[in-house]
Amino acid sequence: MPWYKKTWATVIFLIFFAPIGIAFMFLFRDWKTPVKMVLSVVSIVFFFAVMGNMGNEQSNSTTASITGIEAMVEPTPEPTPELTPEQTSEPTPKPTPELIPEPTPEPTPEPTPEPTPEFTPEPMPKPTPEPTSEPTPKPTPEPIQEPTQEPTPESVSIPLAISSAPSVLHRNEDATLSIIGKPNTEYRLRVFYKSESEANGLGTKMSDEDGNVTWTWHVGGRTSIGEFHATISGGGESLRHDFSVAD
Repeated sequence: MPWYKKTWATVIFLIFFAPIGIAFMFLFRDWKTPVKMVLSVVSIVFFFAVMGNMGNEQSNSTTASITGIEAMVEPTPEPTPELTPEQTSEPTPKPTPELIPEPTPEPTPEPTPEPTPEFTPEPMPKPTPEPTSEPTPKPTPEPIQEPTQEPTPESVSIPLAISSAPSVLHRNEDATLSIIGKPNTEYRLRVFYKSESEANGLGTKMSDEDGNVTWTWHVGGRTSIGEFHATISGGGESLRHDFSVAD
């Protein structure tokens, strides 16, 4: 077996050079994965800590050597001669020119506007009305007396009334109800048992010229026995008729 596949080689590299030790551990060791992960982290932390300390020591030693060399090479400063200020000649003042006052311009008089003559309109001559010819009066025709029409007697309104109606209806038989009211008027008959009847012959009909209307309908065999009623409406009036149903 080569030396780099042995356990001691892996341990030594993990302590002193973590990258190679971690590679040997994952390639040649059959340790459990959690153990490999923990050893990898510890080895890397230790490796970087050692490298940091070595770098600090090298930088400190380098700094000390540089400061010693600078102290040996630094020259002693030479005294600088003091400079005596030279006498400066004062400048001769220049004469200031006198200010000549400018002449003030005289105000120019504004021209006064001349009044414009007002325009007075000339009066227009009024037209003289021409005499108009008076129309000749036309003869008025004499009124012709029209014959007066004799008043016709007003139609007497007949109140709505039942002319014939049964008081007892029998099952499986026809029933007839007649009324008299206004001529040529719609009237509606509604029959109510326990509920409104829908038998043929009921509903709306038009009265004749004398105001007569007649309805005929069939009473079914299953019609309830008891007291019931019917209503007639039309022409602004309404009536109620009570009846009973028997066998």
